[in-house]
Amino acid sequence: MQIQENRTAIPARGRGLLETGSVLILALWSVFFLSALAVAVHVHVASGIDLADHLKHEATAGWCAKGGAERALAEVAGASNRWDGLMNEPGSLRGVALGEGWFSVYYVRDNGTGLPVTNWGVVGEEGKININKAGKGLLESMLRVAGQVDAAAASETAASIVDWRDPNDDVDVLTGGAEGSYYRALSEPYPCHNGDFQSLNELLLVKGISRELFWKIAPHLTLYGTGKVNLNAAGLTVLRILAGASGGVLPGGDESVARKIVRYREAGNTFQEADAQAIVNSLNKFDSLTAAESGMLLGRGLMTFVTIRST
Repeated sequence: MQIQENRTAIPARGRGLLETGSVLILALWSVFFLSALAVAVHVHVASGIDLADHLKHEATAGWCAKGGAERALAEVAGASNRWDGLMNEPGSLRGVALGEGWFSVYYVRDNGTGLPVTNWGVVGEEGKININKAGKGLLESMLRVAGQVDAAAASETAASIVDWRDPNDDVDVLTGGAEGSYYRALSEPYPCHNGDFQSLNELLLVKGISRELFWKIAPHLTLYGTGKVNLNAAGLTVLRILAGASGGVLPGGDESVARKIVRYREAGNTFQEADAQAIVNSLNKFDSLTAAESGMLLGRGLMTFVTIRST
């Protein structure tokens, strides 16, 4: 019995095509893996580059901020006279180039437009009302003028501010203030501070100070200074507050005097003596005061609230 072996021979040309196909598939897989590796490396490197770029910008911003602070300190140190309010040339501290970055020094103040205005430069905090040193009458005027609340609400809220910062826990029932007993009875109780305000935001804890009222009065308040307001640096609203606290009863008189003071300063003038008669004389030379306006400045205690220099 014979067994015949039958084999199918693959021509040489066919074998070559198979080998070529295998090499092509291997090459494609290699390209795929290399592409995936390239993408992974790109993502890793790109994230590293982004991080380095971010750190560079952060460092630049930090040094620019330090430069702005040093420039502001230089402005303060250079204010060598005894009366100014740290006024600067308009725009002199706006967009100052420093290396690859820049800085601006600015403050925000109500210039009588009813909206906060950005002012480029440095200004003393003593152009505002010191919340830790203002008496009840000045606080009432602040609440009426800046907060636009009625006299009764202003009186009660001013008393609450005084109660919050005074060292005792005694309520003056005649003023309508609030001490620890009021705050402990709230649905979410907390103690009365009975000490100086540590931040302006602390006002939000005081009876009668809503968030809406806070944002109206906060731009005109400070924690710093001697307690007297610099007449050369105070904004229109603060000047109106001072006039109102001085006992102004002339209809619109507080605003008319305040606007004349602002116009006097905007013309490049400064008050150089902390004396009521000297202030009246200076204003009269620039923009004549009425008898009632002069009386408001001379006879109702304005000088108990003001100075002509920031410390």
